[in-house]
Amino acid sequence: MTPGVRHRIPAGVWDAGAAEYAAVSPELPLYRETAEALVALCEPKRDAVAIDLACGSSCIVTRRLLAHPLAPARIYCVDYSAGMLAAAAPLLRDPRLRGIVSAAEELDRNVGEPAGAVYCNSALVLFDLERALEAIARALAPGGRLAFSIAEDWTGESSPASPKYEAIDRELAARGLPPKPHRSLPSKLSQSALERALRAAGFALEARQSLDVRTTPRDLRAFYSIPSFATMSLPQLPVAEAREVLRAAMQRLDGCELPPERVFLFRARAGVARPSSG
Repeated sequence: MTPGVRHRIPAGVWDAGAAEYAAVSPELPLYRETAEALVALCEPKRDAVAIDLACGSSCIVTRRLLAHPLAPARIYCVDYSAGMLAAAAPLLRDPRLRGIVSAAEELDRNVGEPAGAVYCNSALVLFDLERALEAIARALAPGGRLAFSIAEDWTGESSPASPKYEAIDRELAARGLPPKPHRSLPSKLSQSALERALRAAGFALEARQSLDVRTTPRDLRAFYSIPSFATMSLPQLPVAEAREVLRAAMQRLDGCELPPERVFLFRARAGVARPSSG
């Protein structure tokens, strides 16, 4: 598919769930393990500047960067939800950190100095991809790097049977509600389309790897308790009802051993000559 406007959840939904996100997401393997893997894939440089893009109220990547032996001199924690950054205020008191309210598509306008690296954990699919990559490229110093993750579910390149989706459909049917309108996101971003968009923005793909993350029904209940994720999963329902349906659906999985969720990790370098349009 052609990259374009993705699946942006209104900032107000993220604002309303910022406290839950701060409490829940650091304990979720899908976020914790991918943040660790991203920092390992794109190690920071001492005294450099880094950006944690779509950091959320938990700033998980930022925490990993601060704990790294080569911790950056400054980290810009960027999110388009002011509520998320307000909930992150205790962490942002660290003098090395700067909280910036900004959409990804306007990143370069709102971060006032070139960065050596931009990290984006599990959020790239929410942006207008082409505009966001252009802004990220402009926000990076020459030769700067972009490290990001994308779930296999979001690529559309495989559709393995998923107990969580089957459980959601059963719960919806039991309540007399329409079935889930789509698996994962309503439209997918294939790896080939993603690589084309990177090249068009002047990035050279340097590394790609996969990570299998083990989750439990309890993890999934916690994930879907976050209002924005409940809305993303069941947009046809009011958020309170979506959260309740998803809680009950994940409870159906108690005692089950779930298959791992595969996540793809990428590292790309900016400043490469762009393909000729002629």
